[in-house]
Parts: sequence; structure tokens; C-alpha cells
Amino acid sequence: MATKHALITTFIGCAIVLASCGKKCKLEKEDINQGVIVPDVIVYQTHTFGEKVVIDGTTADSNQLELSFDGGYTRVPVDYSKYTLLNFPITTHCDAAFTRKVEFNDVDDIVKYTISVEECDKCNNGILTDNFVVVPKFPASYSVTYKKE
Repeated sequence: MATKHALITTFIGCAIVLASCGKKCKLEKEDINQGVIVPDVIVYQTHTFGEKVVIDGTTADSNQLELSFDGGYTRVPVDYSKYTLLNFPITTHCDAAFTRKVEFNDVDDIVKYTISVEECDKCNNGILTDNFVVVPKFPASYSVTYKKE
């Protein structure tokens, strides 16, 4: 009888361990955009293959991007007379939440794109997120710096 009880207890213990191993981390935090980033814009883009890019309408792939200002109901071409797009690709593990911030330093002609990441560290799968943002157009002479905090 004791062996049957021990077997049932072991089986239940293994089932609990296996069930908890299958659970994925779910972050409660959502992405946050700060600074001069234009709010509530969806960027429909081409894949950048992990390269940081500045798209201001002068590159060959500029016409391949579209924006939605209404949650994805409609898409419009990017108006490069008003906007510049920045990309800061980051590889994370499983679920991740990003805080993106873009600041202009007009004195030194610098655009600073900073990202902080909160992520789950319970899996080994690398997920590349492009992190495109739309900002007001800035002069082509400005340099863009990228920093992950």
C-alpha cells in the first residue's frame, strides 16, 4: 500500500514539474515610446536583417515602407517631408517589452535612440525585433547614436 501511495505521489510530483516547465513567461509590461517618437504609429517595413538604419526617403527601399495612424485599418506611404524612420534591432529571448526613447540634440546635431529591455530569460530562442520608430524629420547632417541600457 505504501508503494502504491509513493508511486501516486511521485507521478503527481512529476506531472506538476513537467507542467511548470511548459509554462512560458508572460510579461505584464507593454512597450513604451518616449521622447520625440510619433505616438501610435504602426510601421509596415521590409526586414533589415539586424542592421540599424535611418530611412529618410533617400534610400532605394524607402518606398517599401508604409505607416498606419489608425491601428492598422489603413496604410499610407511615408511622408518623408515630415518624418524620418529609425530602426534599432535587438535580439531577445522569448517575451520582451521595450522602452524606446529618441531625443534630438540640436546643439550637437545628434539624434540619440535609447532602448531598455525587460525580458523573460526562461528559454533559449532568440527573437529579433526591429524596433522601428517614426520621428519628426531631422537634417541629414545629424548623426544617430544607439544605446541599449
